[in-house]
Amino acid sequence: MFRGNEKRSIFNDDEDRYKFIKIHSSKMAHSMYYIYAYCLMTNHVLLVMKENAEVIDLCFKSINVSYASYFNKKYIRAGHLFQDRFRSEYIDTEEYFLAA
Repeated sequence: MFRGNEKRSIFNDDEDRYKFIKIHSSKMAHSMYYIYAYCLMTNHVLLVMKENAEVIDLCFKSINVSYASYFNKKYIRAGHLFQDRFRSEYIDTEEYFLAA
């Protein structure tokens, strides 16, 4: 999960959502993980994914830096867009996977 700083919006329109997906897709093409499901909410992103040998921290940092740069330039703002680093939980059962 990625959350907007101070729970503020990270997507203001469909163009923003498309840009995030485009950045994510380009990074994912060079990484070793799979997305099973995602949800782009106004102020946060939820992903259900399987990671492989990739160091996921570095990949998500790259995605967030690229998107934050786009967002800050578009809306003429500065500073952090995301609150902290991403948060993750391990899905260890089929029931939890289906619920997620």
